[in-house]
Amino acid sequence: MVDAWLEDLGDDPLATLAAWLEEARARGLHEPEAAALATATPDGRPAARMVLVRGIQERELRFYTNHESRKADEIAENPRAASSSTGRRRSTARRASRDPPRG
Repeated sequence: MVDAWLEDLGDDPLATLAAWLEEARARGLHEPEAAALATATPDGRPAARMVLVRGIQERELRFYTNHESRKADEIAENPRAASSSTGRRRSTARRASRDPPRG
């Protein structure tokens, strides 16, 4: 059985995530750009923190970051990361994982 929200993603999950973000902004939800970002060191030590999503550009989820931070170091050493945000009043959760680019 597939979760109903997965069926809503369609053929282009990033386009769906962008639409959900725009919908949340239009509805005036508090900080719809807030998301948890999880990274791990090369030896697998996980870390999660809250970030603000800038948007989706060139098929990538973009977020604000300090390129001198521990988070940036972890992404440089192990480019696999995961992100999750909630659709507070929409009773949905959004999740994405991918090898993020640095830049």
